[in-house]
Amino acid sequence: MPFITALEDAGLSPDTTAAAADSYVPAGSQLGIDWIRPDGEGILAVVRLAGPYTYPGAGAALPKGALRYLNPARFQIPDDAWWREVAAPATANPAASPSPAPASKPASGRLPPEVATLTRHYEGCRLEAYPDPRTGGEPITIGWGNTFYEDGSRVRLGDRLTQAEADALHDHIVHQHFWKRQAARIPFWAEMDDRQRAALCSFAYNLGADFYGSEGFDTISATLRDRDWAAVPAALMLYRNPRDPGVVVGLGRRRRAEGLVWMGVDPAEAIRRAEREVNSAPDARRLAETLRGVATPAPAPRGPASKSELRLQDVLRQGLVIEHGEIPDHPALATQIQQRLIALQLLEPPTGAFGPLSTAALRSFQKRMNSGEENVLGATTAKLLIETSLEELPQPALDLSAGDLAARTIQYMRRKGFQVSAGPGERNIVYVEGMNPDGTLNDDSPNQFNDLRLVIAFEEARPKILGRWEATTEPGSHYTHKPMNDRGAARIRFGQYRAWQVGVHGNSDPHEALVQAAPVTVHRDANKDFQRPGDLEDTGLFGINQHWGYDLPRNDIDTASAGCLVGRTRDGHREFMRLVKQDPRYRADSRFLFSTTVIAGDDLNRAPPLP
Repeated sequence: MPFITALEDAGLSPDTTAAAADSYVPAGSQLGIDWIRPDGEGILAVVRLAGPYTYPGAGAALPKGALRYLNPARFQIPDDAWWREVAAPATANPAASPSPAPASKPASGRLPPEVATLTRHYEGCRLEAYPDPRTGGEPITIGWGNTFYEDGSRVRLGDRLTQAEADALHDHIVHQHFWKRQAARIPFWAEMDDRQRAALCSFAYNLGADFYGSEGFDTISATLRDRDWAAVPAALMLYRNPRDPGVVVGLGRRRRAEGLVWMGVDPAEAIRRAEREVNSAPDARRLAETLRGVATPAPAPRGPASKSELRLQDVLRQGLVIEHGEIPDHPALATQIQQRLIALQLLEPPTGAFGPLSTAALRSFQKRMNSGEENVLGATTAKLLIETSLEELPQPALDLSAGDLAARTIQYMRRKGFQVSAGPGERNIVYVEGMNPDGTLNDDSPNQFNDLRLVIAFEEARPKILGRWEATTEPGSHYTHKPMNDRGAARIRFGQYRAWQVGVHGNSDPHEALVQAAPVTVHRDANKDFQRPGDLEDTGLFGINQHWGYDLPRNDIDTASAGCLVGRTRDGHREFMRLVKQDPRYRADSRFLFSTTVIAGDDLNRAPPLP
């Protein structure tokens, strides 16, 4: 781990605006980092923290892996700290990877041609703006699937481009909003070659620039995080929406082509191979199974695996039966089961020892899949764990018949594809914008605590609201008109984020809170109209904490929020923290990362019940 030394007091900022600095390194102090790389657009550089960092006077540490901008002229930086450009074979074993190239400051470079070959083939190009075919309106699209221009303005009906303009717009958008974002977020990006990066950039262009570490992308995120290069093509193939017959073939072909390009195949040849191999939903499924090793021939017979070597494949092949309580005695098996449960969103990382939480997650999986094995791991469960993808996992049977606010909220979350935590004692944190504590809607006027903070748990499969409090999901007038970021005040984008840990918020009035520890996406209110539509989106670590509102009056947020999720009262917030800390996942690991769902009250009320 390299260390950089501050030559003078030097700020660390979550974005390129010096005024947004949320921490600093005192002169003469050292900062441990994983790497430093130039921003590519100015004098700044980006660092990724190698461990938690607490600056003088801070209430909470910046988490390991946090990204921060700094001025490299203010630091003494050893040569080996700069991000290295290393080409690694697609299927290379990390332990056998070639020696790194000499360290150097990497040039920003141009977009590799493999990116355009993949994304343009699957997006198609239209030179006249057209409405979204699903909504009949927004978002309006033009060119190679672009919805906004270089300056951030939205595409509008009636707009036209030349082919050269469409190509240039595509390359700019992909480089600025997808390629650079993956470079900043995905670990070991510098060790990948251009084709591997192109495959991930195409995947991001199709499914979202912020896929890494986000809800619903646990398998590909874990594969990249663990540097399991050989498993990447199989992980990509999972994201083909197998339940939608209208898209499964097209997405199956795209995922297959991306996987082939990751393995070093020329993009044009990868596209041709994918079109030969995937012509139906069963084709896509068989290919996914083959890549996961499910359909491959069994290896030659060998002696029984030792306890330390035993894996699910051994349990299946040898017909073993292992009591749940004996699983920790088989370290490789326990780890493999945990990895599969994490990929299926039944277990939250980090996991550690195979204890009560892992056992409960395994039982939940067995129950959902009707394995017939309740307290043991046998061949049936082993086969199901190996073969089942997230899309194929049945949702838990929940009783949402009450039709109350708790049931309607959970119905809405499931309809949107958000994760619902229904295990014993597990908490769901939800904010409903523009809703009163009694569940009625209000006019969502600016600068008021007129949103609703909820904690929902399940009792015998029925959702129950454990606590509800007045709150705000938006910045008040003060920080809207005087934003901490020159691009505008932050207003969190509706959705679900797994991004908060228990920590401390504030310096003048420090108190226990949920502090942001993973990226979220916000809208930047540059025009100060207190609205999201038309605002640029920004993703990163911005200190979007969940804290108290200092007992301020309901009709004046004042300086209580610059974009945080804020409960109005101190007592209400203390009760909120007491409830969320009862979650067994937090009790098992104080580093547990909480998910939070932010939704619009009017959208919740419009949503029809699930069939």
